Amino acid sequence: VLGAALVAVCSVAVAGRFRPRDWWIDLGMKTPLRFFMPSFRVALSNLRRPDIAALAFFYSIAGQLIAILAVFTLARGSGLPVGLAECIMVLPPVMFVSALPISIAGWGVREGAMVLAFGLLGVSKDSALALSIQAALLGYIATLPGALVCFTEANRGLFRRRPEGVE
Repeated sequence: VLGAALVAVCSVAVAGRFRPRDWWIDLGMKTPLRFFMPSFRVALSNLRRPDIAALAFFYSIAGQLIAILAVFTLARGSGLPVGLAECIMVLPPVMFVSALPISIAGWGVREGAMVLAFGLLGVSKDSALALSIQAALLGYIATLPGALVCFTEANRGLFRRRPEGVE
């Protein structure tokens, strides 16, 4: 985990020294995602600043740790014999596989990965499947307030404004 974090920090540092070509952003402007491209360009320019990149990295790691703690808490509440260190070892690969764009919101892939990973820890398939579904539903419930704010603000037209500094 620490090695992956070091590689990520070095990648951000190296990427910040090079100006990426904008051909892919120009290509994105010709797709239905064109609304997001100006904001994405501003976000990329902000990530070139080391202080903002470090803060984004910190928030990313904190979010992953919170997700791991949530699954650990659910597992312990369900009486499963897993420790925090075991969750820290098996959940990052599960989260990575479930983020791959091969299913809708990771459903099915996440469950299979959880059954496999927790099966290696001695957890039954049924319990691992129930844990995966509980964690997914908890994630949706936890993000619901943010989604409501996002939709409310979008209806007010606040997302229709262009970010500052973008043509």
